[in-house]
Amino acid sequence: MPFELEAHIAVLPCRIGDMDIPLGLDTGAQSNLLDLPYFEALGKLVTKVETDTLMGADARMVEINSAEIKSTMVSGKKFGKMRYAFSDISHMRKAYKMSSAGLLGYPFLSQRPFSINYRKRILSIY
Repeated sequence: MPFELEAHIAVLPCRIGDMDIPLGLDTGAQSNLLDLPYFEALGKLVTKVETDTLMGADARMVEINSAEIKSTMVSGKKFGKMRYAFSDISHMRKAYKMSSAGLLGYPFLSQRPFSINYRKRILSIY
């Protein structure tokens, strides 16, 4: 899966429902993350909503909504249901000059073995 590099973050082309959503790869994140406006924009694709706490990059705990999304296409490959946390990430997008609308973390990376080649800008899933 080819990716673009924005700052130090690998950004992959993703699709949820009929929306194209670029998502960054975060190997240290315990959850997937989507920018808050997608919570409503994804409509019926968002199920099993729960209130969770999320520790931000500034080490503050924030109360957020999390929900299950049935399917996410990453670089044209289908991945099964995953939970996403929804939070305002505008500050992160601005600070890193990122186009991505969120991050893929442990729920994505734990589905299959993977390797990342930053020089070639390729994420390999096995």
